Amino acid sequence: TVQSKPGFARKLEELGLPQPSFVLARTARELEPPWGFPCFVKTAYSTAGQGVWRVENRSELANTAERLAAVGCLNAEKEALVQQPGMGEMSVVQAVFQDGRLVGVHCYRTSGGGVGGSPHVRESVSHPVVVEHLQTLGRSLSWHGALHAEYFYESATRRVQFIELNPRIGETFNATLAGVNLCELMLQVSCGAVIKQLQVSRPGVRSHNLMLRLLGVAEQGLGRRRVLSEMVSSLRRQNEYANSEEELMRMSDDLPSLLPTTWVALQLLALPGCARRIVHAAMQNVSLSEAAVR
Repeated sequence: TVQSKPGFARKLEELGLPQPSFVLARTARELEPPWGFPCFVKTAYSTAGQGVWRVENRSELANTAERLAAVGCLNAEKEALVQQPGMGEMSVVQAVFQDGRLVGVHCYRTSGGGVGGSPHVRESVSHPVVVEHLQTLGRSLSWHGALHAEYFYESATRRVQFIELNPRIGETFNATLAGVNLCELMLQVSCGAVIKQLQVSRPGVRSHNLMLRLLGVAEQGLGRRRVLSEMVSSLRRQNEYANSEEELMRMSDDLPSLLPTTWVALQLLALPGCARRIVHAAMQNVSLSEAAVR
């Protein structure tokens, strides 16, 4: 029901849950705008922003239509989602359900800058209205397992707009630092243990992922000097890395965990342009394609 972006949009509409206005397009003609720019055009299935385009005008929309046609969309069968921008601060909610009942939840706000605009800095937050919406969704789906949703949040009005859902758990270390071990909850649910009490994380806990940031910087073509600057800021705990814990490199827990990020950093310093190759190879290996979904 919610594996695809159009499917999720329909489900939110059915339940009356908040999201930016959208249209679904099966042909190039249906992609023509009765809406304003900018907008976001999304394929039904994508990972790490690889099937999402921000479109500023009709010329860019025409270019995006060509890209969609090249991957088999706009053929009168496969849908593309056209969505207006969300309002507020980019945030994520991660949850574990047991037979439709929410048993663990964690919300964090983030800034982009990682691969494909993915989060590289996280700070846990308390958004009770988001938890309520997620409970409604989980009950409707009789969900059993993990959900991971992205949304925009306006703190002054507590307005929420959901933009994407993934039926998986996502990166959970910030949640663990904030007091909810979502992976352990998943194991308990998978093994049939009854979880009696809802676990909610505490706000104000910061963490970061340097590898995603370095790949994001190089992917944007900012060069090796910027890559090196990010590495120095991380080591010195400066700027956005202040009062924040590294998620992947855990020297006190696991010394070899330094190796993957170090290896990626050395490649980017030697040849910043290799970021796209690294990202493409990773996405090819982990992405769930539409063919596999079907």
